[in-house]
Amino acid sequence: IEGGIHADWIFDIQEFVIIPRKTSPVESVRIGVEIFQSIKKELRSKNLSTLVGDEGGLSPHLNSNEGVFELILEAAVKASFTLGNDYELGIDAAESALFHNGVYKLTKEDIHLTPNQLSQRYEKYIDSYHISYFEDPFAEDDWESFNNFTANAHGRFTVVGDDLFATNIERLKKGIKLKSANAIIIKPNQVGTIFETMEAIQLAKNANWKTIISHRSGDTEDTFMADLAFGTGADFIKAGSMSRSERLAKYNRLLEIEAFEQ
Repeated sequence: IEGGIHADWIFDIQEFVIIPRKTSPVESVRIGVEIFQSIKKELRSKNLSTLVGDEGGLSPHLNSNEGVFELILEAAVKASFTLGNDYELGIDAAESALFHNGVYKLTKEDIHLTPNQLSQRYEKYIDSYHISYFEDPFAEDDWESFNNFTANAHGRFTVVGDDLFATNIERLKKGIKLKSANAIIIKPNQVGTIFETMEAIQLAKNANWKTIISHRSGDTEDTFMADLAFGTGADFIKAGSMSRSERLAKYNRLLEIEAFEQ
């Protein structure tokens, strides 16, 4: 489910993410597809829109950010999937877009939060919805907040830098030194060359960080990122929701690769 800049700020959180716990692409894609379709059924039953945002995610008019988590959990149960066993929940907060003059402005609730207050909100998400993946939970230059949040992870959740690092070697080196995160989004077009992309991946792996090969908004049906994820042994691939051909093409390529391997 999408919000933020991807869906006219219908939610403050840019992406609500389903993370299948299976390692097989066939099993993972099935979980994603069936939960996605179950969410659509739930929305239709509530007479809510099933239109999608920039990256194929649904963007219904719900009353709160927290209402999205409730919707996903309800839909997953109806699809016979269990949180923690079959899948986990995550968010791409994309907080750089919400950061103004030292505070984070949540437009959905019309409130301003300090970095510490935002961290406390995330802790509530962990307690209430078992969120295990936080991508860009703070603004791209709010290093101190990233450092503090990651220090409190203690294996409970993954802190992912996207805007924070932009697949940039020097920013990644700084993040590793400061322990600002424990995972990185990898986007080849951010850094410019495949050589530099491989450098970033290797640097992250040497630090025992997780690597997530990611798509972009305005993407095409090119499937190279699926091959890159497989070839580098990435922990995750992030290709968007289970709709729109430019998103599904990546998942289909993963299924092809898996079939070749068998």
